[in-house]
Amino acid sequence: MHKEKTVLSADENTQVFSHWEHTTDAVYAELSVPADAKEVDILSFFYKEKDGSIKVCEKGMQVAPYFNPTFKIFTDAEYLYLANLEGKYAFPLSSIMGIHTVKKHIRIAGWNKETPYNKGIYKQYKLTTDNYGCIHCKSYHILELNQNGEIWGLYFPNYELPVFEEATK
Repeated sequence: MHKEKTVLSADENTQVFSHWEHTTDAVYAELSVPADAKEVDILSFFYKEKDGSIKVCEKGMQVAPYFNPTFKIFTDAEYLYLANLEGKYAFPLSSIMGIHTVKKHIRIAGWNKETPYNKGIYKQYKLTTDNYGCIHCKSYHILELNQNGEIWGLYFPNYELPVFEEATK
């Protein structure tokens, strides 16, 4: 622990973290992401489609079948946006059909939030962790969209529901 604090507080590391923060801010500014955009976890996973339904599948030595990359979420008059350092995705608000809840236990690769999974606003979701650092959720949600007659879904963990509800109201 002492060594970690020493390494993290070294001047050169402070400069690296500062440079990373400025670079990140510049990317989000280039993508027109508002400064007050909230961060949200999206579920990402490998799947197979069979008879019109999605089946999650694990690949090789995965610790968990679900990954939870962080995106910035925001809206304007016409679109719901999700942005990260790789790009920005726009979904017409008019295409949103609703949010579907799936009461199924899932295992997510890790925790991205500053507040611990079992504290503050996250305590109510009764999330647990295992020996591998995976987060266990009792449910997840799907934001359903109709794009040109085809149904799409944005999957997200149960603890992100309030953020999605606020963004899509």
